[in-house]
Amino acid sequence: MQRHPTIDPETMGIVPKTSTTGVQLAIASAGAVVAAAVVSLAYDWGDAFLVPDFAAGLAFVLLAAWAWPRSRTTCLLALAFAAAWFAGTVVDYGIYWHRGVLIHLILAFPRAWPNGVAPRTALAGGYAVSATPYIWSNDAIGAALAMGVAAVALATQRSAPAARWSAVALAAAVAGGTLARGLVPQGGAVEPAFVGYALVLTGIAAALGTALRAPDSGRLADLVVELGDRPPASLTDEVARELGTSRDDPLVVRTVATVRRMTAANRTLQEDVEARVEEVVASRRRILAAADEGRSGLQLRLREQVQEPLSTLERSLTGSHIIRAGDPVHALLRRALGEVAEIAAGIRPRELDMGLAPALEALSRRSPVPVELAIPSDRLPPEVETTVFYVCAEAVANAIKHAAASTVRIELRTTRTGIEVVIADDGRGEADPARGTGLRGLADRVAAHGGTVRVVSPRGGGTTLRAQLPLG
Repeated sequence: MQRHPTIDPETMGIVPKTSTTGVQLAIASAGAVVAAAVVSLAYDWGDAFLVPDFAAGLAFVLLAAWAWPRSRTTCLLALAFAAAWFAGTVVDYGIYWHRGVLIHLILAFPRAWPNGVAPRTALAGGYAVSATPYIWSNDAIGAALAMGVAAVALATQRSAPAARWSAVALAAAVAGGTLARGLVPQGGAVEPAFVGYALVLTGIAAALGTALRAPDSGRLADLVVELGDRPPASLTDEVARELGTSRDDPLVVRTVATVRRMTAANRTLQEDVEARVEEVVASRRRILAAADEGRSGLQLRLREQVQEPLSTLERSLTGSHIIRAGDPVHALLRRALGEVAEIAAGIRPRELDMGLAPALEALSRRSPVPVELAIPSDRLPPEVETTVFYVCAEAVANAIKHAAASTVRIELRTTRTGIEVVIADDGRGEADPARGTGLRGLADRVAAHGGTVRVVSPRGGGTTLRAQLPLG
């Protein structure tokens, strides 16, 4: 026979599936045989009580078999109920023994013992009264006791919904039998009342079995995320409820310990990941700062080693009348000086040292298309000003070179979390950050400072670039 692994609630490890199934079949088979034997001895085969009596007892035998791998407590209580039920079939004074076990099963489900003073008092009273058949046999007292159990179950917040409605069903069955026997003379309601009571018990067994879930390894893993930070008592109660047993069960103790260890490991892992992410972000910022510093150094060398010597050469040649204004050599020198100055300004404008507003004003003056500015004069952190400038410069260059825009507008706004810069043009649109490196580079630069870039560029509708940056 092929053996399939499954999760065992006792060991939380790998065990053969056939072991659990075999126990279930053994419980169901043995219970069915005993039930059939007891009922067949107690009744004639044509007796009307035979079928409902057997059905109610067998329902709890099947509940016990179903509960075996899910809640050992429920399994034992269901077997105890079946034993007490069939004992009452053959022993006259044991007719109400099953009610003490039933009250225990309902009030404690799916744990071993109910929580709270009222449920435990009701449980003790249920066992005591069940041993005294004369109390339950009194219709008025029996109905009152059953309704009291229902009230306790409904008032207990930790009771499972199936247990609450089972208590209500039991109270309704007992009270309904009392009412029927009072209204129908000469015992005409005894048989229908018993049949209805047996059917209600069968339904209670089915409801409890349906509500009883198998321990799910996936659900227990979810508990690590959901409940790991809860206080130990709350975590213990939730795990006990999930496993269908008592909070003192060794399985619950082991599971809670495992959950808390996994939670601690998960927290440590999260902290490590967060630290690594912070280090990556800091590293990106350092790289950008180094690149900006390199640009500044390159700009300084261009001015000192190229632009200034060319200017000195021009002054010397013109002062010595070697060349004159308008000569080809003079024109070549002037063009070289202009290109060097433009390159130096593109690397990092000198005006950026005075603030973002002067730098963007210089950018707008050099632009071949009108650039409208709505920039406050307040200074921002240097790294933020540098990032905003390059975002604006790249957006303006794209609008001129690729979008054929006739106007560009740059606006800087203050938000609750930082600043937002909006660059809008009236070009052809269809700008796609995935098709070029410029916008991707800007997005990376902005992301390195914890910001975001969003581009809206419908066809024929211009392009709007929004960059948001935190100031903290």
